[in-house]
Amino acid sequence: MPMTADEFNAAVTDILGNVSDVGHVSQKLDELRTAFGEALTDAETRAKTIETLEGEKKSLQEANMNLFLKIGTPQKETETEKKDETPAEADFESLFDENGNLKKE
Repeated sequence: MPMTADEFNAAVTDILGNVSDVGHVSQKLDELRTAFGEALTDAETRAKTIETLEGEKKSLQEANMNLFLKIGTPQKETETEKKDETPAEADFESLFDENGNLKKE
């Protein structure tokens, strides 16, 4: 786990307070170096994750747009189309059978 800002400040203050103790200063500097390396690794991992997620997002947006363009929106009928669809006039004689009864169809 990367070092927090408070831990970093405490380590630096400890180093400044014990400059003459070489062993202690070396230990604290090694802790700072390790924490810095962890922070860099964490930042690189997060950057790769962000890049991957942005690529997936772009791919999904393109797929969504392709589906939208393929399906489109419902089109309204124009007046000319409605006029062309008038049913053929039914023959009066074809509505009745030979007995004069209304045909069931």
